[in-house]
Amino acid sequence: MKTLFYAVLLLSSTQVWSTTDALDFVEGSLVQREFADYDVFNATGIKLNLNKSLTEHTFIEMELLTASDEAIDIDFSVSQWQVKTGYNHTLTKRLSASYSIGFGTIGFQFERGDEYAETDTTYISLNTQLQYRLFKSLVAFAGTGIQKWREGSDQKYYQIGAYRHFAQWSLGASYMKYSDSETFALSGRYRF
Repeated sequence: MKTLFYAVLLLSSTQVWSTTDALDFVEGSLVQREFADYDVFNATGIKLNLNKSLTEHTFIEMELLTASDEAIDIDFSVSQWQVKTGYNHTLTKRLSASYSIGFGTIGFQFERGDEYAETDTTYISLNTQLQYRLFKSLVAFAGTGIQKWREGSDQKYYQIGAYRHFAQWSLGASYMKYSDSETFALSGRYRF
């Protein structure tokens, strides 16, 4: 949490004027993901997002996450992908809301020498997010949602973060807390 605070502070340290937000972007993130069920692992990896507008207010988003760690002689990895479609609603000059529904899968793999085990499940997600423009180039966001898993425990989550815009580029930091895991991310985004 302290890392997230310093990242947001760094992103807001100077003011750079930029263009308005766009629904069309590609984003790469460095992530750290921790799971309550597998607390000996602290998986790090990458997350890729592609967001494309369909109309002025509707969009489609594709996400791919892969992360891994090694502890107690066990290689652990998690992979997740998701496709979402949604609607972005401008509430005021500074405030907007987005609503989306998605379908995805998450899988876990464990390997120790010749021993190998894996498990995965599909899910449907419902999500909402508020974005608030603090300054012309700094946007904070908060969101919540639920993933209805086909197998395993359904996951509720909340997320907070901020983006700092530089012309076509943005830098961001976020924290997402699920029912039994949490993810920290530092992101770079290119808007097209």
